[in-house]
This record gives sequence, C-alpha cells and structure tokens, in this order.
Amino acid sequence: QGYELTDRGITPTTIGDEGKGVLGIGARGIGVEALQKMLMDVGYDVGPQGQDGLYGPKTKAAVQQLQKDLGVTQDGIYGPKTHKAWQDKEFKKLVKVNESVYNHWQKLIKG
Repeated sequence: QGYELTDRGITPTTIGDEGKGVLGIGARGIGVEALQKMLMDVGYDVGPQGQDGLYGPKTKAAVQQLQKDLGVTQDGIYGPKTHKAWQDKEFKKLVKVNESVYNHWQKLIKG
C-alpha cells in the first residue's frame, strides 16, 4: 500500500472526520494505516501491533510525540495543522539535501 504526504493530506485516501483529514482515537481504516506507516518509517513507536489501522492510545502517543517534535499543539489528533507542520519539515529536509548535492556538484565542476 502506497502513501504520500501532500497538501491535501495523506493520499491516496480521504481520511477521518467526514473527509476533513482528521484522525484521532477510535478512527480506523486505510488512512490510519497510512499514518501509522509514515510514523514508523521515521522512527515513532505506534505500539506492538504496528500498522493495524486502529487509532488507539499508542498511535495517539506517537502523534503527540510528533507534534512535540514539530512544535505544534500536542493534542494527539492528526489534523490539518499537524499535517502541514510535518509536510513543511519534510520539504525543508528535501531542499537541504538538494542544496547539498548542488553545492557538491558545483565544487566538482569548478575543480
């Protein structure tokens, strides 16, 4: 199952609260699975069940830790503000890597 962090939320699915891109305790399904996978991919612990599609206390705790790391309100709800902060952080990492590669190649070209 693939996933992507885009400006519309976690795609390819519309998730949570009537399609508003909000996930919290009690949510279940493919959107939760995608969120859990993304959290695990960057080192957050979503519990011993891993990517089970159930937004329980361990997923909430992982989201709260992510929110703390991002500097946003730690309510344990994955909504638009948390999503945007995470997306911005990932974009900044990508820009930094690309800038580093560009600078490296410029040094090689100039000899």
